[in-house]
This record gives sequence, structure tokens and C-alpha cells, in this order.
Amino acid sequence: MSLLNRTNNQAALEAAVTTLQSRSLTQLAIARFLRNRVAVGASIVLLILVALAVFAPVFELLTGYPMEFQDRDFYSGKPPNWEAQHYLGTDYNGRDILVRTMFGMRISMMVALVAATVALVIGISYGAISGLAGGMVDTIMMRILDLLYSFPANPDRGDCAGVFWPEYHDRVRHHRSGGVAADGPGDPGAGPEPTKCRIH
Repeated sequence: MSLLNRTNNQAALEAAVTTLQSRSLTQLAIARFLRNRVAVGASIVLLILVALAVFAPVFELLTGYPMEFQDRDFYSGKPPNWEAQHYLGTDYNGRDILVRTMFGMRISMMVALVAATVALVIGISYGAISGLAGGMVDTIMMRILDLLYSFPANPDRGDCAGVFWPEYHDRVRHHRSGGVAADGPGDPGAGPEPTKCRIH
């Protein structure tokens, strides 16, 4: 019985290897992608958003309101009104929110696409030059990247303002104390000690 199971397992393994060898890397990648439900769901949502952004002008025809049109009857941010075809309401200037959302999505995607394309071109060119040149050129170019990476990606602007504006923390303590002058850290109205620049 054990010999029979071993034979069956060996035959199944050989069949699996043959199947894998007959499929290309692209087919294997697609099959693996389709097995990931989260990735498939996210891709569907992304495609829907791209389609909405591409066909944004259709929503102008659907609602009858151009993106910059101001409906004087719906100023001050009105709620959705299906009779007036303001399906998501209007903003404080009477402009249709649905139409502006679709066009805003288009602009956001265009900005993201341009930024990614520029970063891709610069990154590939920089890396290709560094790799092909090698030696001292490669070392210098890599140290430049290390220098750029050393800068904080998202510094706390409020805290970092104290680096370039020494009076900033004094003004903050003065505001927290309700307008009472704060002479130093020991003063009750001085508030918490100023913190150093943080990186999030």
C-alpha cells in the first residue's frame, strides 16, 4: 500500500511539473493574481475609477451642468436634489458636486500619471548612468542619493519653524498662556517645552 501511494504521489508530482513547464511566466503570474481576491477586487475598483475619470464629460450631459456653472437657486451648499439633477448636491458657490468630483478625479489621475512617468524616466536614466559608468561616478551618484534620502519626507512644519524662526516657540507659549507673557520654562503660563523637529 505504501509503495502504491508513493507511486501515485510521484506520478502527480511529475504531472504538476509538466503542467508548470508548459505554462509561461506570464500565465503563471496571471493565475497567481486571479487567486488573490483582494488584488482582483482592488483592480476592479481602480478600473471603475479610471473609467469614471475618462468619461467625466458624460456627467456634464447627465446632469446638464458644466463644471464651472453656478446654479443661483442652489447657493450655500444645498443637499442632493434629484429633481434638479444635483445628485450629490452643490457646493457653496452653487456648482454641482458630482460633476466637479468626476473632473477632480481626472485631474488627480493625470497628475499622478505624469509624476510617476517623470519619476520613472529620471530613475531609470540615473540608475543606468550610474551602473554603466561605475567606479567613482557610481560612488558619487549614490552618495548624492543618500544625501537626498537623509532629508525628512514629511517634517512637522510647526516644530521645524522654530529652526528658522527662533521667536516661533515664544509666540506659541504666549498664545497658550492666554496672552500672558511667559518668561521661561518654569513659568506656569509657559506651556510645554518646545520640541525638536519630528519626522513622521
